[in-house]
Amino acid sequence: VAASAEAEQPPREDGEYHVAPLAMPTEEEALDVDTDEAKRQVNSLEQQRDRQRGGADLAAVVAFREADTTCRERQAHLAEATAARDAARDAHEALRRRRLEEFMEGFGRISLGLKEMYQMI
Repeated sequence: VAASAEAEQPPREDGEYHVAPLAMPTEEEALDVDTDEAKRQVNSLEQQRDRQRGGADLAAVVAFREADTTCRERQAHLAEATAARDAARDAHEALRRRRLEEFMEGFGRISLGLKEMYQMI
């Protein structure tokens, strides 16, 4: 039971599972083991292992990798588009600011000219 609990733990970062060392049974415990039952358990576990090996859908893994690659490409394209949009926005803002400054400069000149004309009158 302890070995199956260990096997259910997630793999480590390197992909390997942590397996606790097996405890050596005492001589008395070894004599109490039912060898037929142990063989049945081994056969059952081997059949379960074989079913799990055959059940892995590698096509799903390939499809995920393709989808992941597509997603990363789209993210890169989005980043490029966002950078182009930000550059255009900055250029627009600079032109808008320049237009306002030039307008205010012209408005100031006209105001000054009108002020001088009214002072003359």
